Amino acid sequence: MVCYIFLEDYDFVFHRTKYINLMLAEVDTKYVAIWDSDVIVPISQLYLSMNALNTDKADVSFPYDGTFLDVDFNIRGEFVSHTRISYLVYPI
Repeated sequence: MVCYIFLEDYDFVFHRTKYINLMLAEVDTKYVAIWDSDVIVPISQLYLSMNALNTDKADVSFPYDGTFLDVDFNIRGEFVSHTRISYLVYPI
């Protein structure tokens, strides 16, 4: 099921945490995933996180292996075209 909620806000400052907390109060699922739209995580890291949660080895999991990559505009375009995460790590 999808639920659409619109909250009009004229504040000049976007209070990200405020809206995350408001939306979390609306969720009725066992797990919730929150990440920025410019964050790309390998599926293997998501599986490891879910496994840690499902086996009660963690209450919270951050699928992060310690790597941050900043890629130039051309590589971003190629990633969007090919959607292979390996292209971001080892450009062809």
